[in-house]
Amino acid sequence: MPTSQPNSQPDLDTALLRVLAYAAVFETALSMPDLRRYLECAVPNTFSCTLAQPSPSPQQQANIALKLQQARRYSRWISKLPGVRMIALTGSLAMENIAPESDIDFFIVTQRDRVWLTRLAVVALVRIAAFRNITLCPNYFLAEHQLPITRQNLYVAREIAQMVPLFGMQTYQQFRSANAWVFTYLPNAHGAPAKTQTWKIEAASQRLKGRIEALLSGRLGDKLEQWEMTRKIRKFRQQQRHLDESNFSAVRCKGHFELHQQHTLDAFETQLARLETNRTEILGQLHPSVAATPAVQAPA
Repeated sequence: MPTSQPNSQPDLDTALLRVLAYAAVFETALSMPDLRRYLECAVPNTFSCTLAQPSPSPQQQANIALKLQQARRYSRWISKLPGVRMIALTGSLAMENIAPESDIDFFIVTQRDRVWLTRLAVVALVRIAAFRNITLCPNYFLAEHQLPITRQNLYVAREIAQMVPLFGMQTYQQFRSANAWVFTYLPNAHGAPAKTQTWKIEAASQRLKGRIEALLSGRLGDKLEQWEMTRKIRKFRQQQRHLDESNFSAVRCKGHFELHQQHTLDAFETQLARLETNRTEILGQLHPSVAATPAVQAPA
């Protein structure tokens, strides 16, 4: 199956079809840097090709800008919470393809041994945002000493390469280093996406954050962490039927309940098969070269 661990990189023509097929799953327009970043074969930075498509409408651009503004505003608040070491934007907004009703997805790295207390604090802020009709979805929490992701396939590689760090750039770099296997799938996906803008919290907020973390660093914090973890894992397992893509432990809270990964990979295979039927025509339009070119998108 093409989405399993690759034995070797595909040739350029196949890699082009694959990146277009993946974009078609999410109806995402690709800029040339994004196309180059997500190719599954190594290419130079000067690589480009030609397949011009209309830019997002003004309404779509306004919606993306609003969602990004909301994501950055609330992630600033989240960054001040005790236990938070890194925040990254994931999901459709990270690829700037989002509907007005879509969630704002976050990936969060936490202090060691405080995954569940950190999650509890973040969820409190999520509920505050909900009162303003803003849906935050922090669906993956990972402890800072357990950064390697064990499930390795194209979907996970794309999620890691697409995530946009908002806070904790040093931890982000450590996370990418701990998951260097991503380059097996995406050899051009070095560093953070070009749209990345990170910040550091103010000194006063950092001092307060440190004091709360110190207060919860001993036996009291350990007991509260264990209580919250036990309570939530029991609740998740009672409420959710599909736990194949979820993972709950002392070092991880991955609340992916809708089999999104498998649905995405299945849709990717369908789109790839569709493009393969017009392989010669599509590749004939691309004209790979080193010239600058407009945005590209998978053919409809």
